[in-house]
Amino acid sequence: MANTGGFGPGSITIYPAGSDGNVAPVATIAGSLTNLPGRGFPFHVAVDSSFNIYAAVGVNPSFVYEYAAGSNGNVAPIATISGEPLNSECSSAGSPYACCTNAGTGTCNDVDRTSISDPVSIAVDSTGRIYVGNSNVDLPPITIFAPGSNGDVSPIATIGREFNQDCEAAGVPHSCCTGAGSGTCSNTDNTSLQPPAQLAIDSFFDIFTTMNAGSIGEFPAANGTGNVAPANVLSGPNINNFNPVGPLAADDLGNVYMIGTAGNGGAIVKYADTSSGDPLPDAEINGRHTLLNQPFGIALGPLFATPTATATATATDTATATATDTATATATDTATATATATATDTATATATNTATATATATATATDTATATDTATATATDTATATITATATTTATSTATVTPTATPTTSVLAPATLSFPNTPVGDPVTKNLTLKNTGHAPLFIDNATIQQAGGGGTSQVGLASAPPPIGGRGRDFNLTGVTSCPSGGLAPGMSCTIEIAFTPQALGLRTATLSIFDNVASSPQHVALSGTGTVDMTVTPTSSMFNSTKIGSTRAKTITVSNKQTRSVSLTLPPSFNGANGTDFTATGGTCTETLAAKTACTLVVTYAPSALGTESASMRVTDSPDTLGPYTVTFTTAQNIPATVTPAATLAFGTLTARTPTKTRDITVTNLSTSSLSVSEGSTTGPNAGDFAVTGGTCGGTVPANSTCTIAITFTPTLHATAESASIAVSVGNDPTSPHNIALTGTGP
Repeated sequence: MANTGGFGPGSITIYPAGSDGNVAPVATIAGSLTNLPGRGFPFHVAVDSSFNIYAAVGVNPSFVYEYAAGSNGNVAPIATISGEPLNSECSSAGSPYACCTNAGTGTCNDVDRTSISDPVSIAVDSTGRIYVGNSNVDLPPITIFAPGSNGDVSPIATIGREFNQDCEAAGVPHSCCTGAGSGTCSNTDNTSLQPPAQLAIDSFFDIFTTMNAGSIGEFPAANGTGNVAPANVLSGPNINNFNPVGPLAADDLGNVYMIGTAGNGGAIVKYADTSSGDPLPDAEINGRHTLLNQPFGIALGPLFATPTATATATATDTATATATDTATATATDTATATATATATDTATATATNTATATATATATATDTATATDTATATATDTATATITATATTTATSTATVTPTATPTTSVLAPATLSFPNTPVGDPVTKNLTLKNTGHAPLFIDNATIQQAGGGGTSQVGLASAPPPIGGRGRDFNLTGVTSCPSGGLAPGMSCTIEIAFTPQALGLRTATLSIFDNVASSPQHVALSGTGTVDMTVTPTSSMFNSTKIGSTRAKTITVSNKQTRSVSLTLPPSFNGANGTDFTATGGTCTETLAAKTACTLVVTYAPSALGTESASMRVTDSPDTLGPYTVTFTTAQNIPATVTPAATLAFGTLTARTPTKTRDITVTNLSTSSLSVSEGSTTGPNAGDFAVTGGTCGGTVPANSTCTIAITFTPTLHATAESASIAVSVGNDPTSPHNIALTGTGP
């Protein structure tokens, strides 16, 4: 507790866990060494996971003091974050302080790098990062310091707009400057933060803080720092009905709790992690039975409680004492008889009543004391007889209490829970079974899951709203579904807790489940494991097209398989990119925009070459939901065929006649590309090569783009009525099918 001290020095008091009533603190941090006197007073305190204590102190200058765990009395802080020292000595003796412009006399004030001014709130997250809320409107409202920060250190991050940015023409002026020139500027405030009277940090490092007009803002860690807008804002009439006064707390699930002064003595209200706008609270503590009296602070303990048994001890004691005293005196003349009977009976029963035990003590004491005294005296004249009868009876009964042992509570929980191989992003659930093996009710209060590799903690009370399956990037989550009764599980009975496995990556995934209950060995630990597998396959992942003639097409079939237990949406047609992406298209197949669970479909990819040489491209297949996609298929080609040569195989001259002793025919070369191609023909070869000759044509060594040319071949037979043959080779540039070997045939007359 931070004490402002009224008109005296400030201090910090620490009370033990479970304190109730008019109790003394276990420790008080106060005194001159603490730096609390004379520095203003501690506005707010925070405690880290190692129980070190942090205090935000002072107005101007301002400080954050850190005291070691267990500090008590007049102790110095172990660390101080502040822009001091002020009035630093600049004497030439020794090294002058950094703020001195030169060695000499006098003092100087150091430049304050901390950006702390008039702190009104402080919080520490699980890693030790320190969050300070400033009320000085000329500085960022929230400054964040690295764990272990000490001295005049700069924050590692701030939340708030940027002030006094240089607008000088030299260099690039800040974006808030309307133009290059002199002076400074401050950019528009996106945070909407007023002095944050309270800060709270959840286990995801999301920041909750009070804002203007009684509203609450959430700044998720995922959105970064700087001049960022809050992701969620709680504000409106429903919020204002509780008259919020500032103090906040956040649990490990991101639920936020705030204090209000409305109602009978005040109220505590809870809002879920996803709350935004002006909702009604999820829960509210309010009313005269709560004993709230205008609260101005709140803190959260563990999410579980242990039931306490009530024991009754009864002692019954019965003691009966009977005393009968009879005195008879017979005297003659002056005979006097005196009879005295005294009976004392005492019955004492003592029973010791011990909590968590039921004891019954029964003591029965029956004491009977009978005294009969008879005195007979016979005397003459002066005879005196004195008769005394005394009966004393004492009965003492002590009841001994024999306690009955508290029934044992024990639980049977598996050491491991393994999930089947599961596609990444695909949720699968499994029940963890717990059995009460003791003799008393088993109370299962809440559970946490600690992800392996620093993946954060998932915590949920079994009666709380669960986080979304697969939420926050976790592999394992509590779904909130359980059969474990809140009123306790009877001995010998079993119940289940549902766990969801949604792998976020390929390979083995592990975590530890901790179950908090009323067993002495609590919490119970269960090792969780499962393997993430592919959720979608696109095969083959690469494909090559053979040489294809420009102007013609080839096709390949690609198979898309959904491995998930839910349908996915496909983005159709798939996109192509790369050097020759426009020459590839998806022209068919069985795929539609929805691919059902555990099914496959096909995409037909058509290649229509347009360039010389080889081509390449890649196809992207996108589906949703899918954390592993999109999927890429690469396509390559062999060298394209840029031309045709006809006839392709044989140039036949037929049988000549005496009237036609020679004959000429053409070989035609067609350029299919957009570039000119070289053309050449070799000499004729073969048995009758001399009778076939190149005698002309239009090719002339090249064939222009998208055009044709000819090579003239003349057959002049030298044999009579005899079949003759030869061959010729035609070569075309950039043609992988060159040379084109053409057979020449003919028969003389």
